Amino acid sequence: MNPYRNLGSAMLLVLTGLGSGLMAEDQPAAASASTSDQLHQLQERINALEREVKALQAQPAPVQNPAAPAATAAAPARSDPSLEARVWKLEADSLTDDGFSIGGVGDVTLTMQKGMGYTASGDFNPIFLYSYKDTVLFVAELNADQDGVALGQAWVAYTALPHLVLEAGLFPIPFGIYSERLSPTWINKFSTLAPAPYNEDYGVFSGDQNVDGAQVRGEVAIANMARLSYHIFVAAPPTYNGPDNADPDNRLAFGNLETTHVPPTIGVRVGLLPSPIAEVGLSAMSGRIINNQTVDPTIDDGARRSFTAVDIDGQYRLERIQIRGEAVRLNYQDPSGARQHSQGLYLQASRRLDDLQGWLGGLEPTLRAGRMQRSLSDNGFQDVSEIGVGVNYYATSFIRTSLMAMAASVHGEDLLAVNTTFTF
Repeated sequence: MNPYRNLGSAMLLVLTGLGSGLMAEDQPAAASASTSDQLHQLQERINALEREVKALQAQPAPVQNPAAPAATAAAPARSDPSLEARVWKLEADSLTDDGFSIGGVGDVTLTMQKGMGYTASGDFNPIFLYSYKDTVLFVAELNADQDGVALGQAWVAYTALPHLVLEAGLFPIPFGIYSERLSPTWINKFSTLAPAPYNEDYGVFSGDQNVDGAQVRGEVAIANMARLSYHIFVAAPPTYNGPDNADPDNRLAFGNLETTHVPPTIGVRVGLLPSPIAEVGLSAMSGRIINNQTVDPTIDDGARRSFTAVDIDGQYRLERIQIRGEAVRLNYQDPSGARQHSQGLYLQASRRLDDLQGWLGGLEPTLRAGRMQRSLSDNGFQDVSEIGVGVNYYATSFIRTSLMAMAASVHGEDLLAVNTTFTF
């Protein structure tokens, strides 16, 4: 109880009593006795308050407890390192950077693969962004490597509503979390090595996952801290790479728009984020296939073969451990019209050691296992299992060096790679 507050109340009661007494002088005699009784009651209350104030003043001052040490407080949620978070510069968050800005990524990789010896490669990908009044965003990315310069991405986004963004152009296909978000070198925990379903040689799909199309996307809060993200898209149809092509891998490839007579692919991805540390996503898409040019006269290049694909993905962060996984299933018709299917999955775990002192805090061990199965019998990759180990070292917030080793049941795919990635 605050003694000063009690003193103030006592003074107010005294003044009230005096005012009542003065008013009593002007009242008839019949009211004087009543007024005297009221004054007597007020005086008794004032006396009681004074006794209470004296009792409070006689008590020793309370001892203030020292502030709890910082170590006992709950540790704040740790944000992703800058290398990983830079991908959001390509998303709606960059709308807060009104005007023109430039960023990008580059990497250098040295690979030793069984039966192929050493190969060196490098990429430099500048990213140009322009936003207008936090409503319109334009993004363009160039891919420069030893083979030349090409357009990697080019799209424009319009924020129609707080939870509704319209986008059109050349963008990563939002099918599965790896394709939609995790494939860039500075985010992929295995740098340039894609997981089994996206492997360049035997994955579900072949080639780049960027597509021409349009999409509606957004994110809404649904309950407490839970959120729901969505992508609804239409995209250029994939191409089937036949067995007698320059790339004889019997797979579907997006990003090679060669005709307009085939209807577009239609798809959706929905992601549930029950908390800031977890996400589960479901993707589906369906459409027609462009048959690539072939020397086989029995195959009609203009035939409209169909395909459907589904994907389940997820990621979870427990303290400094991050777990990611994905499973992809593809059903399609080959150029002869026969039904085929392929499926792949992977599970990956990584752990930042930034709780350690010194340079050890920059290390991040990573482990990944995957499997790829295909129904075709003429490509030699019916069932491939792989396991990879690696360690990333974050020298700074924008430079990462990775040492990776991948072993596969098809031993010609075994490799060892060293990569350095930088962002700006």
